[in-house]
Amino acid sequence: MSHLISVIIPVYNASQFIIANLNSVLSQTYKNLEIILIDDFSEDNSIKIIKKFINSKKKKINIRLISLSYNSGLPSVTRNIGIKAANGEYIAFLDPDDIWHPKKLEYQLSALKSSNSYLCSSYAKDFKNNEYKKYVKKNLSNNNFIFISLFDQMIKYRTPTSSWLISSKVAKKNLFDENIFYKGKEDLKYSIFLHSKYGRSIKCNNTLVFYRNHKNQISKKKILMLSKTMYILIFTQLFNSNFLKIFFPVYLFSNILYYLYYRKKLKML
Repeated sequence: MSHLISVIIPVYNASQFIIANLNSVLSQTYKNLEIILIDDFSEDNSIKIIKKFINSKKKKINIRLISLSYNSGLPSVTRNIGIKAANGEYIAFLDPDDIWHPKKLEYQLSALKSSNSYLCSSYAKDFKNNEYKKYVKKNLSNNNFIFISLFDQMIKYRTPTSSWLISSKVAKKNLFDENIFYKGKEDLKYSIFLHSKYGRSIKCNNTLVFYRNHKNQISKKKILMLSKTMYILIFTQLFNSNFLKIFFPVYLFSNILYYLYYRKKLKML
């Protein structure tokens, strides 16, 4: 456990979920962690709950709370602040309403070392209420992985942000785009950029993240999110390559199916 992993958790009005979220980090079998919470000027009692949690753990955990004096309204801003503050050799992102499997970081760090890759993701499963509790108890399969190319990104977005474990050197050199237009899709833009610049990543063949499905999610606005996806592909990365232009209709068609059917029926990322 010589490698420090920095866990970055953006927080905004997350009082309802943040304790379960933090407990899923503390339950990790890999223990060499620092936790960095960035509160985006919450209007609820998130900060009060977090401070009480930190005080209850005293010096047992390496945890910091960074409180903004304004509301940026952008996950990219709070993630970038976390990246800049991170001391770890690897960085893991976790949205405040999501839950990790206890073996997530252990499996991913092992996979990164064996593959010599810069980014590892995993499968994720939607849940409501407290359904995640039955999922975290399930035994995992062997710790194997697949490679994810830029073309795989075109066919289906395969790297949910809460599943990432990324090299700190790569993350610090390449921050999230803070343009408000990309809100809700800044992770897709970031992932496409990384795969364009650094090549394929890896993905663990296990469900290591549980994605809370609730009414306040930005990603619920499917038509808006799909239009942003198309904008990102057309005007930023993909149309710079004649090869990728050929496969753009395939990507468009697969994304429409993804939004209208795949996510609703199978609830897997």
